[in-house]
Amino acid sequence: MPTAAAPAEEDAVEQRLRSVKGAREPARDDAAMTCHCEQCRPDDPGPTYTEAFRLECLARQVAALPTLQARRGALDRWGAKHGVDAKVELREALRRVWETRAT
Repeated sequence: MPTAAAPAEEDAVEQRLRSVKGAREPARDDAAMTCHCEQCRPDDPGPTYTEAFRLECLARQVAALPTLQARRGALDRWGAKHGVDAKVELREALRRVWETRAT
């Protein structure tokens, strides 16, 4: 049958557990934990949380493909999955990426 620990021992054990738990969890800053997406902050989204930024990243990824055939294939697959309008939008973003690389 287990014996009851003295109150001082229990406090010491609880303090130790809290200190170990606190060491594993980083301090949380409420401002850093706030979501910056367009849905949560429609008036002021963070620059990397916008649809335009997502499209630009995708265009840079497609532009980085090694061959023209690979880039065209990626564009076609995107259009097949997301529709003609999305394909046209990606194609225009891809042109903007190529224009900025050329200058």
